Amino acid sequence: MEAAAERSNLIVAAWTGDPAAITRLLAVCQADARRYARRHCQACDVDDAVQESLLVISRKVKGLKAAAAFSSWLFTVIRRECRKLERMMFRIESLMRRSLVAQLTRSNALHIRGSSAPKHQ
Repeated sequence: MEAAAERSNLIVAAWTGDPAAITRLLAVCQADARRYARRHCQACDVDDAVQESLLVISRKVKGLKAAAAFSSWLFTVIRRECRKLERMMFRIESLMRRSLVAQLTRSNALHIRGSSAPKHQ
């Protein structure tokens, strides 16, 4: 019960702009953020999602409409970061596939041209 009261007090203090409270709040909620990110992100993206989410929280906590909404907001931010990282990975993989196809096409074209070219003696 004391931990919940401390967290509520930290949220309110961070909400009012207290820098020490923001730092402490981020430390307190990091374990929950990491646990949630492990469920919603690719394993390789967990650290990045948590780091980016905590950065967003630290910058925007003063704009939170109600301190009671902090936990659901935190999880929403994490879920969005996970999706953003997933989309970035999809784009990178897509670009890599297109690049590989282009390289193979060029390589095959050169090979075909090389094998059908007349041999000079």
